[in-house]
Formats: sequence, C-alpha cells, structure tokens
Amino acid sequence: PLSPEGLQRAYTVAQIHHTVSEQYGGFGRSDEDFDWDALCREAFFEAGQAEHEYDFFRTLLRLSAALEDGHAMILPPDGVTAALPLRLKWLEGGCYVTAVASTFDLPLLSELVYINGEDTADYLEREWLLYTSICTPDAREQHAVDLFTHYGRPGDTLSLTFCTPNGDTTVR
Repeated sequence: PLSPEGLQRAYTVAQIHHTVSEQYGGFGRSDEDFDWDALCREAFFEAGQAEHEYDFFRTLLRLSAALEDGHAMILPPDGVTAALPLRLKWLEGGCYVTAVASTFDLPLLSELVYINGEDTADYLEREWLLYTSICTPDAREQHAVDLFTHYGRPGDTLSLTFCTPNGDTTVR
C-alpha cells in the first residue's frame, strides 16, 4: 500500500498524463516507438514509491524531458533542491566557470574536469542528460550543466576538480 504522500504523487503523474494526452500537439513528431502511456505508467509507480520529494521531482523531470519539448519543464518546490555556488558554461566539449559566489574562491574560466572523480562529460551524461529535453548537442549539454548546478540533491557531497586558467588543479 502507498502512503498518503505516495498516493498524491502518483495522482500528480496521472494528472500530467491526462493533460498532456489531451493537449500536447507534439506526439506526431515523436519517434514511432515513443509510448507516452508506458512512460507515464512507469512514472506513476515510481512516483508513488518515491521516498523523498527530491526523487519525485526527478521522476517528473524525466517524464517532461521525454516529450523533447524545451518548453515543457518541471520546477521543484522551494527547498527540494540545492544549487551550487557557481555557474558553468558548456563550451567546445568542456565545462567552464562563468560566475562564483563570494564564498567559493575559484578563478573564472576554470574548467570543471571531474565530478566525484569521474570525467565531467561522462558524469553529466549518466546523471543529467536523461532529464533534459533539448535535442541539439551543445544546447542539450548546457541544459544538463544547468540542471546539475541548480537542481542537486540537498545534503549530497560532491568532489569537484577544476583546472584553473593558469594550469593549477584544485578540488572543492
């Protein structure tokens, strides 16, 4: 049996399924093997069993990404996600710092080369590309970077390895 929160989360997926099925015009552009009903059925059960609001948010984010429509986006309620104290830009296959909070001492244009010891591009592909609906390669990578920097799991500890513009390596 589902908890009251689980029932509400599953119901939310059912509402999204109904609304999109009735009003979304993009299904004719989707691959012929695209099965909105199956995706929603899977998300319905996953949402109902989500232990935390963050897991539920990621389920909805993945469901909206499946529509491959950059205008469809799920925004989390306040306090469900955590943002990094920096902004990153995907440029020519690398991820570079474009802004930092005053509490995060790091030179601009430092390259983020590893996340938790894994190559940045590999980490983003494994953890975030599934949640992005934008299809052009550079824009899709940038969207994954934006999701990574804005919508992390609160309390997660990340090891970020940067190469500064002068060639030094620093871990934060």
